[in-house]
Amino acid sequence: MRGIRRGWPTIHESIEERLMTSPAESILFGCGFLLLVVLVEHICRCWAVPSVGWMLLLGLGYGLARRLGLDWMPGVSLSPDLVIFGFLPLLIFNSSRRLHARVVVHELAAIGYLSFAGPLIGMVLLALPLVWLGSMRWTDALLFGVALSATDPLAVGAILRRLNVPPKLLTLIEGESLVNDAVVLILFSALSGVVLDHAGLSASRTAGEFIYALLGAVVLGVLAGGSGGLLLRKWRELHHRFIGAAFPLIVVYGAFALAHGVAHVSGVIAVVAATLTLSSLHTHRDEKTDGQHRADAFFDDFWEFLTTLANGALFFGMGAMVGQHRWLLPWFLVPAVGAAMVISRAVTVYPLGLVSRIARKRVPTPWLHMVNASGLRGGLSVALLLTLPSAYPHRIAMVCLAFALLLFGLAAYIVTDRLYLRNLSLGAVDAHERSTAGTCGVAGKDES
Repeated sequence: MRGIRRGWPTIHESIEERLMTSPAESILFGCGFLLLVVLVEHICRCWAVPSVGWMLLLGLGYGLARRLGLDWMPGVSLSPDLVIFGFLPLLIFNSSRRLHARVVVHELAAIGYLSFAGPLIGMVLLALPLVWLGSMRWTDALLFGVALSATDPLAVGAILRRLNVPPKLLTLIEGESLVNDAVVLILFSALSGVVLDHAGLSASRTAGEFIYALLGAVVLGVLAGGSGGLLLRKWRELHHRFIGAAFPLIVVYGAFALAHGVAHVSGVIAVVAATLTLSSLHTHRDEKTDGQHRADAFFDDFWEFLTTLANGALFFGMGAMVGQHRWLLPWFLVPAVGAAMVISRAVTVYPLGLVSRIARKRVPTPWLHMVNASGLRGGLSVALLLTLPSAYPHRIAMVCLAFALLLFGLAAYIVTDRLYLRNLSLGAVDAHERSTAGTCGVAGKDES
């Protein structure tokens, strides 16, 4: 994980550019942004385009307006440490708190296959157009390919919940997104060392670091989540509105910082392990009271509020940042790499039917179509590319191309959703699958 942090000191935009000239202007800008998020959430209830898509487009318009003459408006930029340490733990927590450990174990073979095959296949296929059409070196193209192989758990979950998706299928898709991000982070770290330091890529050393990053993260996450859950049980504060809402965030951010910044293991896996452990200790053996139900509903609303706000800021910032830069690549690379992204997703997903048969866990064909359509890219891809040093010649071009592919993925999903996905029969699971399906989270989707 060291390679990811290498470029941070050199890529931060100037603090003066991001700050207003007075506290009043800062507050007014913040109020304007909150009003924008509120309007987007209100309008998107009846529109096909999800709120993240609108925030991305509005951010792009803001950045273009500033670059084309309205430079009196405050500059907006995203530093990678803000995205990775600020946004990512919250977004991962909000997705993983909905998972049930028993269902994750039941779908572990499918999740593992998608999470490992996706980055490896995507890394190669996404690199091909850049090498053949963009005259880019293989190592640089593979670095871009692995960054764009990171699926976005928040965008995927937010869109899928608008459809009638069975909980077990939602667990499969979100579980893949979470583990996929961890795999991409580790691969990107190894490849960035090859590209930036011209170091050799040792398969045995990379495999050893990979195993250490995953197992170390699981151990650290279980310890963090277990300690937090046991402490809440001892205090009898599982349903106190302030403590019950704040304490999981302390556990999650603490686990991520220790994993990613100190132990150099996967922060994503540490957060998932901490959240699942904390959720298992939050279960009830007796039926919950009305007050406990109300507290759990408050937790759901609280974390959804934080996630919606963070998501809006992340996608608006990405759009504004890209809009402030000139496009440095030929436009024909967008459909070429976009086609490679679609093909790599299909090549990854549809063999899952065979894998599921070998594991004796049948995945219905309509589910495969939904999994194939859920491979949206998001903020982690851009954040990883931003960690590259400012002196790296392909940095801005890669960020702009990644942004274009985010829009491409959202547009493709919307068209597919309107024409095909809504007519899929996704509820075709047998009684045994229904008995094991379910969602669970710290917010109170607990076992009785």
